[in-house]
Amino acid sequence: MNALKSAALRAGLGIAVVEVTTHLPSEGRSSETYHYLFDSFITPAARKILSPEYAHNVALEVTRLNLAPRLSRDGSSSHGVNMAVTLSGSNTRRLEFDGPIGLAAGFDKNGTAIAGLFDVGFSFVEIGSVTPLPQPGNSKPRSFRLLEDSGVINRFGFNSEGVEKVRSYLREYRQLFGGMGSESIRADSELTEEIEEAVADQEHQ
Repeated sequence: MNALKSAALRAGLGIAVVEVTTHLPSEGRSSETYHYLFDSFITPAARKILSPEYAHNVALEVTRLNLAPRLSRDGSSSHGVNMAVTLSGSNTRRLEFDGPIGLAAGFDKNGTAIAGLFDVGFSFVEIGSVTPLPQPGNSKPRSFRLLEDSGVINRFGFNSEGVEKVRSYLREYRQLFGGMGSESIRADSELTEEIEEAVADQEHQ
């Protein structure tokens, strides 16, 4: 019994030390320590070891698996992100977001990591581009680092899993978190008709 109490005490003291020095137990992926590890070690190592496109895919998968640093402890995806369309005084449609910073299309082309991207801190996430049918995009290599400019040239093209697969990812996100995307602005029948026309046009090319 004494040995058990001693082990519990040591474990408690260990957790307390980790909490005081890193805040990882209480803040998790939103702690400064977690952000520091990613910014100072994990991301620089990935840039040195991985090709640009492979690093892009790894970053997307890390985000999808909810391993990326979070803006806040709970994360915005836990309560969904309301993007309902409202009418302003001039009768024009507008989207209302919680903040001014969002993610443009090109990073999450198929909508597989929407929840994780909201957790990172984006107030809105634009996915795509989405094509009617699955297609591979441009030939590789198609992503290039500009080391002196700390930038990247992205020539992926329209690589996409296709509209039906992407719609299934969007439905899954909404079922889990209740978020609403811009697709729901349009009537399903109208959208389906346009998709069928686009698919038919692509098949005849």
